[in-house]
Amino acid sequence: MDSVTVDNYQAARKAAQHLIDQGCRRVAIVAGPVQTTTGASRLAGYRAALRAAGRAADPSLVAYADFRTEGGYAATRQLLRQRQPPDGLLFANNLMTVGGLQAIAEAGLDIPGDIAVVAFDDDLWTTAVTPPLTVVAQPTYQIGQTAAQLLLRRVDGEKSPPRHVVLRSELIVRASSQRRAERSQGG
Repeated sequence: MDSVTVDNYQAARKAAQHLIDQGCRRVAIVAGPVQTTTGASRLAGYRAALRAAGRAADPSLVAYADFRTEGGYAATRQLLRQRQPPDGLLFANNLMTVGGLQAIAEAGLDIPGDIAVVAFDDDLWTTAVTPPLTVVAQPTYQIGQTAAQLLLRRVDGEKSPPRHVVLRSELIVRASSQRRAERSQGG
């Protein structure tokens, strides 16, 4: 069947690389279920960024959740309770981010001072929190529009092989991950 997705691998790689570029030494991920294409691709992109930076994969920096708020909360608590907790954290979707932000707040940690954060999905609330979140924005309107066009072609009788359209996402850098600027200002 036809499908429309984003390049989750490259999006997660770019997001993790951004955390590395900001000086984070222990970059973690709250990953989604790896039996899903999205979960597996985002985890693979995160790991690729670590490899490209010459960092060994550390299994203790990967916590798995279920793409839900409660799962993000539990996974983040697991990461933060380590003897050496992460100083950078990538959330693989918006609902896990909500739970993760709650766990970070409960731990009394400062974003980005103690832990820099990057999340997937540019929901309206991501700029309403303090600090505003750095996000991987997916072209949701374009995804829907392209899917509708493909569906309408099928309804009209088109018999071509299934199409797999992959769209690009965008990393929108906001205050939740900007650690370099903070250091240069004496913070």
